[in-house]
Amino acid sequence: MSNELTPNRPSPEGRMLGGQLARLTDKAEIEARAKFPNHKARCKSCAFIAGTVPNGCLPTVMDALKCVVDGTPFHCHQEFDDKGIPTDLCAGWSIASMAADSKLRERMQPIVDDWELSCIYDESTVLSKDQTT
Repeated sequence: MSNELTPNRPSPEGRMLGGQLARLTDKAEIEARAKFPNHKARCKSCAFIAGTVPNGCLPTVMDALKCVVDGTPFHCHQEFDDKGIPTDLCAGWSIASMAADSKLRERMQPIVDDWELSCIYDESTVLSKDQTT
């Protein structure tokens, strides 16, 4: 498996789920800013902002959601070190994670334990539009 990041592409499903992830994050940000007024802002291409390219990419949105639910760090895709590894945590993930309490994480754990991140996502296993009709 290559260590290089593979760009994801927006899809109708990604935009639909991404819109919900952004809506929940927008709502969580109100409480987060009340507690931490100097919290880092989400970047302009954040997966947690509705309408951004990453917010419309199903694998990215699914990774972001899994990371919020199980507490796995999700990194910002704006800052990288010399080896191409992200260096900062995503501000959107941080905000959304504040809204995920231990009860939610406990109830979702059986589901997210078997949920793999897209770094091992194999596009060849996904049916194309032509194969589904």
